[in-house]
Amino acid sequence: MELAASLGIADHVIFTGFLKGPESAEVYAAADLFVMPSVSEPFGITPLEAMRLGTPVLISKQSGVSEIVKNALKADFWDVDEMANQILAVVGFPGLRQTLSTNGTQEAETITWAEAAQKLDGIVHEFAHSA
Repeated sequence: MELAASLGIADHVIFTGFLKGPESAEVYAAADLFVMPSVSEPFGITPLEAMRLGTPVLISKQSGVSEIVKNALKADFWDVDEMANQILAVVGFPGLRQTLSTNGTQEAETITWAEAAQKLDGIVHEFAHSA
């Protein structure tokens, strides 16, 4: 937060901390981009929440959710220059932002707990019958 202030961009960045319910939907709606530069995030529900609400996302390649989403920007958590370039691209090119928003929303709607449970059940069933 101090760095954002010293760079003069604090009024363009929201550091929310934990949000839930209606307040998270309001923040996603106000954002041009959701950024999750996690060093290690086992899965990461928040990028899917952002995508479902039409907010483009930039996630670290090291996050678990990066393995299943296609319509998100991705960068290594340590590559701050690449993250900055991708942030500027989304902010500077409305067509990119709109494409990520539209495709991300559609993709997030197809990712459900029921689908994940069905895949897991299939894996367990296959493993149990092959042993």
